[in-house]
Amino acid sequence: MYNTALMLDSSSAQIYHKSRLVPGVEVLPGFLAFMAPAFEKFGGTGGGYAKDTNTHVFTTSNNSYSVTPAICYESIYGDYLAAFNRKGASLVCIITNDGWWGDTQGYKQHMNYARLRSIESRKWVARSANTGISCFIDPFGNVIQQLPWDVDGALKQTIPAYITDTFYTRHGDISSKMISVLAAALLLLTIIKK
Repeated sequence: MYNTALMLDSSSAQIYHKSRLVPGVEVLPGFLAFMAPAFEKFGGTGGGYAKDTNTHVFTTSNNSYSVTPAICYESIYGDYLAAFNRKGASLVCIITNDGWWGDTQGYKQHMNYARLRSIESRKWVARSANTGISCFIDPFGNVIQQLPWDVDGALKQTIPAYITDTFYTRHGDISSKMISVLAAALLLLTIIKK
């Protein structure tokens, strides 16, 4: 079973299967398999999904857009989505079901991750959320228009395709990796001094 994004164009169909599965709800380590029934109550399958092993950029038949198809929780992984940008994506499209959050801060936080992805890549984000916040976000993280939580409707926006290359797109989470190495070195130095 896959969680899949499908792009239908005038002459083709393109498929991308979700690669970054939600821990606990969509995937469980083997040693936790006995807990699957408890995790299924949170709206998942407790480990019944398969995953894609590659990033697939969707391209329109007239080559006007190259699209990053992000499915739900994948949108929190900036470095992962940057890999799509390195393959030439000019637009980020996020599809998600935020209904299981209920009316909590969770769906709002999930939408704000999309704002971070637009800033990191300097690309427009089109976000379609079942029950959550559907919106368009410009390359500077500004929400241009949106449908609030649990409101039916449709949005339409003209979006330019930006082919940009940011420091984050090229290098990913290098700053956090450098800080982790520095913290480990300081910890080791402190232990040696004592």
